[in-house]
Amino acid sequence: MRLHLGTGTEALARDIVPLLSVSDRAELEALTDGHGAAAISAVAARSLQTWCGTLDGRPLFLAGVLPGGAAWMIGTPEIARARKFYLRATRQMCAEMQAMFPVITTNVDARCTRSRRWLGWLGFEMGEPVTFAGRTVIQAYRHTVI
Repeated sequence: MRLHLGTGTEALARDIVPLLSVSDRAELEALTDGHGAAAISAVAARSLQTWCGTLDGRPLFLAGVLPGGAAWMIGTPEIARARKFYLRATRQMCAEMQAMFPVITTNVDARCTRSRRWLGWLGFEMGEPVTFAGRTVIQAYRHTVI
């Protein structure tokens, strides 16, 4: 099993969408009016930095940080095969984002308990639930530790 954390690209953004779970792909398509791959490619292109974790050359997850410190990530079900790598990589990415911005933010679906726990493990604080694009989301914040 060959694992690697490298720079994400627009091509990897297009490649990862078919590898998402059926439910994640459906949610992405719903949020982007059926333009999932194009939307992820556009977000990757606008990001100041992107990362892609791969397993044997196939994308596991793709993440980035937008101007202002807004972090984003999508991941495939294959993350479960490389859990320790995923946890180390996401901690590293957060540290790199934090070096760029004193506060990084992201939104998480309020129903996603596992994602909220993972963000807490990464040092994010959860805000109050809000409605965004017809879904209840929680904005999470991660501040520079002094």
